[in-house]
Amino acid sequence: MIELDVNNLTKYYGANKIFEKISFRLQTGERTGLIGQNGCGKTTLMKVLMGVEDSHGGTISVRKGTKLGYLDQIYKAGEMVTVIQMLQESFENVGILKNELSKLEEKLKHITGDELDAEMKNYGRLLDKYELAGGYEVETEINKICQGLMIADSFRSKAFEGLSGGEKTRVLLAKLLLEQPDVLLLDEPTNHLDIESIEWLENFLAEYKGTILIISHDRSFLDRVVNKIVELEPTMANLYDGNYSDYVIEKERRFELAYKAYVNNQRKIENMERQIERYRIWGAMRDSEVMYKRAKEVEKRLDKVEVVDRPNHGNTKIRLNQGEIKRTGKIVLTIENLEKSFLDKKLFSDLS
Repeated sequence: MIELDVNNLTKYYGANKIFEKISFRLQTGERTGLIGQNGCGKTTLMKVLMGVEDSHGGTISVRKGTKLGYLDQIYKAGEMVTVIQMLQESFENVGILKNELSKLEEKLKHITGDELDAEMKNYGRLLDKYELAGGYEVETEINKICQGLMIADSFRSKAFEGLSGGEKTRVLLAKLLLEQPDVLLLDEPTNHLDIESIEWLENFLAEYKGTILIISHDRSFLDRVVNKIVELEPTMANLYDGNYSDYVIEKERRFELAYKAYVNNQRKIENMERQIERYRIWGAMRDSEVMYKRAKEVEKRLDKVEVVDRPNHGNTKIRLNQGEIKRTGKIVLTIENLEKSFLDKKLFSDLS
């Protein structure tokens, strides 16, 4: 099934065009890598998909009942909200049912007779709902995700807003994974993760039952997780089956075909232009109207030839002018007794 369908999407910032005519689909269970050069609009595209930002053309269709989840690198919580409270927000329905059960339990202490029998039936129905919603597995799920992302038990009582940027990203990623949306949108999820956590995340996403769209510059991560690539360009989205390594091979193959088509197109145009020139020369030398007519006929055919644009490989290497190299100072940077902490967590000290 198609979970999300993007058709001819266009986005501007003021007069600056970010992208246009972007079309692709996310099918149920697909794990897609969203790649492209820096500044091409990958993060902007995700925000448009989530409705955080508006588009300026095209359509986005989401299957009815599909829940989208987005790893937002910037998130504001209340000053007193702790990490464990943030994670428990992922089970909002369970929390509501738990509060209703608590209220009913308190009420049961003070009633008797027929009223007690009626409320006990209500309590039983609520308990069934709580169980079906996974109420008894909440703590187990939180522990599983926290262990995988190295979020220690002692860390969970800390205020979210007092965390470093990297720590916040870990918590937000844990919260999103606990929510288990139908379509998971991840923007650089491996940032601030160590190797063990990245390996755990790879295994988690490989078994994820929903649909995933991932922005990442980690090619090894994409190789192990995704089975489809969407390459974002200013005027189109190129689709590739397979992981990142498959994409590299297929992109090279497509470039070679496109370049051959371009060369053949240029050769055809040049041949026709030379033929037109020869007919004109012969017409002038022989004062022949027939030659001029033939030149006109070829010109008309040339006008109808579709010009193929020169393909861009996208792997342009930087070129440095080494003609005028001047010697720099020997000392580029000096650091003395540097230290850094986040609240009570010291990262380093006496660094020189």
